Amino acid sequence: MVMNAPQRYDEYYFDEVDGFRLVWQPFSVVGLVVLNPESAFLFDLVDGNKSFTEILGLCQKNDKAITQKTVMRILRDLESAQIIYWKQPRRVKIDVQHPKTLGIWMHTTNQCNLRCEYCYIHKTTANMNLERGKQILSKILVNAKEHQFEIVKFKYSGGEVLLRFDEAMELVRFGKDKSQEIGIESQHVFLTNAVLMTLKKAKAIKEAGVRVMVSLDGPEVYHDQVRVFPSGKGSFQYVWRGITYLQLAQVPFNVSITVTEKNVDGIPELVQRLLEEKIPFVFNFFRENCEAGSDLMTVNEHLVSKMKEVYNIIEDNLPPYSMISGLLDRVSFGFPHLNACGVGRNYLVINQKGDLASCQLEINRKIGSIDDSDPIQAMIDGNFMRPKGLTVDQKKPCNVCLWRYVCGGGCPLLTNSIKGRYDLSSPYCEVYRALIPDLLRLEAKRLIRYKF
Repeated sequence: MVMNAPQRYDEYYFDEVDGFRLVWQPFSVVGLVVLNPESAFLFDLVDGNKSFTEILGLCQKNDKAITQKTVMRILRDLESAQIIYWKQPRRVKIDVQHPKTLGIWMHTTNQCNLRCEYCYIHKTTANMNLERGKQILSKILVNAKEHQFEIVKFKYSGGEVLLRFDEAMELVRFGKDKSQEIGIESQHVFLTNAVLMTLKKAKAIKEAGVRVMVSLDGPEVYHDQVRVFPSGKGSFQYVWRGITYLQLAQVPFNVSITVTEKNVDGIPELVQRLLEEKIPFVFNFFRENCEAGSDLMTVNEHLVSKMKEVYNIIEDNLPPYSMISGLLDRVSFGFPHLNACGVGRNYLVINQKGDLASCQLEINRKIGSIDDSDPIQAMIDGNFMRPKGLTVDQKKPCNVCLWRYVCGGGCPLLTNSIKGRYDLSSPYCEVYRALIPDLLRLEAKRLIRYKF
């Protein structure tokens, strides 16, 4: 290596997209970078052996009009994008920084008006009463402040949260007042099937500053195979009516799509409609659980084929905003990470009684109580992964995969359920590896189209 010569990092992913160069470096906090031909030419000259003077000479040989100032500016831009470095590589210390946001899954009720085939909740009449809910909110907000979290994001779920609408709205009001009193930010989200949504409820939700996530799993013929009433009747028309009310009230919401073998063929058609309606959406892949029906796991090849169809539809209807971190189950490009979720670190499930769990799929596996002196410490100590503290760098063959810091190794519970161990790659590993390059191309095309 030549002293003071710009150098490359060890790992990259490259692609050519519409005359531009896509560059992605797994340790970068900047994320995907798109280079125009001039910048790509200069990037190709960087090898750790050429001094700046040599690089300048080669650039001027290629383009006599280019100046020293321009070459230095481009090199500095490449350095800022974290795809080259001068003296020491800028390697982010992944997951070392304390997370700012604590996620709380508020399980408000075991009751539900639907009987979705993949649901993990055993339906009973048990509810979270209002006073217990307020105790939970108050305790968590104080405890989060003690643990130096800046934001607490409460997700109200069930069962069906709209069955407890008045109580949930009162908890939101209480939580907002309490967080202001304590000096910590709180955010509130309702996770709902939207069947019971009315325009009056939607307007109240809008006024309260609550976001909404609606479960919708396909066009009618597919959705109604998995999301049904106790009678067996499909729920699609009722869900879409609820979505219409949310639109009319201008409530910020998105759609959560759970992909199973029963609805995967209908996902492209659903995505087309959501894009036309300008409704944002995210994908979740089915996870086995003891309450779910059988034969819901998709065959990986089938899943990849249908998701590629989805990405082609999105490419033809690209929105100006980024969708990249919601289009592939546990894959997120927001920041390099060692785990697929916040289990044991910044995510906690609280059931209707105030019992603590690490994950909603493990809601009956108690790790503590809201009455404990330090529920967040119980969250940390109750991490179910074995060995405790397991990260993607300790999984095989994840530890040598280029994509390990965007998928985090996938859902650990699913891996253990299917493979009997936590320290192996996800059952969806082949899907991630096949589709992540397509996601990067999609994001590059968006950046190019909207002039990044």
